[in-house]
Amino acid sequence: MTDTTPETERQRRVVLACQGGGSHTAFTAGVLTELLTDSRSEIRALSGTSGGAVCALLAWCGLLRGDPRDGVDRLAAFWDDNTTRGLPAASIEAAVMTTLRLAGRVGLVFEPNPYLNPFEAHQAFLRLLERHVPFDEIRPEDIDPSAPRLLVSAADVRTGEFRVFRSHELNGHPADWITSRVILASAAVPTLFRAVPLGAGSYWDGLFAQNPPIRELVDAGRVPERDGTPGSAPDEVWVIQINPDERAGEPKRSDDIRDRRNELAANISYQQEVSHIGHLNKLIQQGMLTEEALARYRLVKIRAITMSDAVAAGLDYESKMSRSPGFIHDLIAHGRERGREFLDHLESPDADRATALRNRDIWGRWTARTPPYVGERPRS
Repeated sequence: MTDTTPETERQRRVVLACQGGGSHTAFTAGVLTELLTDSRSEIRALSGTSGGAVCALLAWCGLLRGDPRDGVDRLAAFWDDNTTRGLPAASIEAAVMTTLRLAGRVGLVFEPNPYLNPFEAHQAFLRLLERHVPFDEIRPEDIDPSAPRLLVSAADVRTGEFRVFRSHELNGHPADWITSRVILASAAVPTLFRAVPLGAGSYWDGLFAQNPPIRELVDAGRVPERDGTPGSAPDEVWVIQINPDERAGEPKRSDDIRDRRNELAANISYQQEVSHIGHLNKLIQQGMLTEEALARYRLVKIRAITMSDAVAAGLDYESKMSRSPGFIHDLIAHGRERGREFLDHLESPDADRATALRNRDIWGRWTARTPPYVGERPRS
């Protein structure tokens, strides 16, 4: 059944995509704190990768209970628990960060092998997750089919295939039990964690996969009504973006080159996911889809919530590993600020321009055009 209620008279039906980025995703926790408590929007589904998957999971737990504030509390508790404690730990982190940055400036990069490390980092990560998420309560058979959905991405080390773990049956794929090991698989950075075996696969950090899943997120947002009738597509996709699209100037120092390579790599699949939605929107607008396809697909706006350019410019690769309380809490505060700004923009006449992705319009279609290269003039 199609909902004909004017958009201005009902909640926006939205899906949230949370990009990965280590400790930088404390920003995501701040953004979600504002979005979860906004009564003007209905969150139908969330997706996430790596640290973005952790934040999406914590928010999703609150939505499953019908209590968005519960998700807010879980986000705050998790990130507080994930910070360094005491002067010795803070001193060690500061020394490590300083050493890594100095080495990076002269082109030295440490690539530790987790298989040679006697300290099992994954156990500490699993314990941290399990302190804040009741995984035994979120088995697929215990979740209401009409509840919001969660998608988590990872990459199979051996086959190179993208893998999306789904809280609900979707497009013929059975539901997965979203366990702490599923989240670990999405967050398993190869230099810190060994590949995570799940079923027949072994998984690494979702940076190598869909970062974050977006195209499938639209289908996940078709949450069926409580009476069992099919749900309608979401109105909008909101992306919480961690890695900047643009940087000022050409990177020339070794550490700046590495930082930019990391950002571009993290955005490759993200840009492809957005392009897919943008192309579909274009086909709909041009009347290129059949009636059967139009019964399933509709125009979906894509909005972005990003860090300010000033804050993004002050972050580097090393800070993705920082657990300094001041750093984490500053990022959360910045996320809350940007989340409030985003919600304020939605009420303005200029909302579609102000919240569109950089270099794309509100439908996800590419708008920036690089001047054509015409070649050098031949020398006389």
